[in-house]
Amino acid sequence: MLKIDLAKAFDRSEWSFVLDALRRKGYHGHFIKLIHACISTSSFSVNVNGQSYGQISATRGIRQGCPLSPYLFVIAINELSLRLQQALDDASLTGVTLGPGCPPIHSIFLQMT
Repeated sequence: MLKIDLAKAFDRSEWSFVLDALRRKGYHGHFIKLIHACISTSSFSVNVNGQSYGQISATRGIRQGCPLSPYLFVIAINELSLRLQQALDDASLTGVTLGPGCPPIHSIFLQMT
C-alpha cells in the first residue's frame, strides 16, 4: 500500500516523469519540448536583509501558481496511478484487500493541510 502526501508531491515531481507521462498520452514532441522549457527554466534567489544573493536553479518540481501546473500535476498523478495498477496486474506489486472477493488497493492519495 502506498500513501502519498499530495501537498509535498507538487514540489517533488520529477520532470522526466511528467514528460514521460505526456509522451504516453500521445502529445506531440514539439509540445513536450515547450512544456519542458516552461518547467525547467525556474530559478530562485535568496534574500537576506533585502539583498538578493545568487541564483539557484530548480532541478525538479512543478511551479505553484503557474496556470499550467495543475494540469501537469493531474497528468503526473494519473500516470503514477496507471503504473501502480500495471504493477498490480503484473503481480510485481501486491495491494491491500479489504475482504474476500474485493479488488486489491494499490494506493491512497491524501491532501494534507
